[in-house]
Amino acid sequence: PRVEQKLRAAAAILGFDLLELCLNGPSAKLESVEYNGAAMYMAGWAAYEKFLHEEPGKARSISAVAGIEVGEYVALSVAGVLSFETGLELVLARGRALKELADVYPDQAVCSIAGLSEDKVKQLCEQALSATGEDICQITMVLFSRGYVVGGRRKSVESFRQLGEQAGALQVRILAGQKANHTNLTQSVQWAIKAKLRELEKKMLRPWCDVYFNARSDFHLRAVGHGAHTLEEVRS
Repeated sequence: PRVEQKLRAAAAILGFDLLELCLNGPSAKLESVEYNGAAMYMAGWAAYEKFLHEEPGKARSISAVAGIEVGEYVALSVAGVLSFETGLELVLARGRALKELADVYPDQAVCSIAGLSEDKVKQLCEQALSATGEDICQITMVLFSRGYVVGGRRKSVESFRQLGEQAGALQVRILAGQKANHTNLTQSVQWAIKAKLRELEKKMLRPWCDVYFNARSDFHLRAVGHGAHTLEEVRS
């Protein structure tokens, strides 16, 4: 029932039935950079609601939360910094900003790779840039030890994929529908998110548990009464 309530709230914000989109498509809309974040946000919340239902004591006594990409918005809302609705509004603003940039820079691509060292992956990025004459091909995310996401211009990322296969990577593949987040191609998205944050800042509260951010492990938001970083620092 709680997930159903959130789906109704999401429909009021998005203007369509998110569950219907996830179950029946169209897949092009579901996979679009504009709306796939909303689907991932809802999935994250559904997982936490399941945790609440099955183990309420543990779910209400966790000491910290964290997430990657859209998962950070889920973490902030689970911790009480943002309401479910406010978090979804931010995710939607992010998606729309990414779509606008995708229209400006349509040649973006993203590739996942596993089984090579970070130094080797960086070396392959440099080789791909040299081979194609492009300007962007770089690690955009560390998934786990020897597991990375590489993003940049499509030609250079495709060259990187081929080089990764030749280098003996355990797995290397282009991720369909993904954009080169955390590169210069998408850097201006931050301004759309910051503008939306300032619009919604009066709705933000201190968290009831710690919140860790994936970009900087040394920067995290402490729970009420713990001191440390303030909401003002997070907004900036």
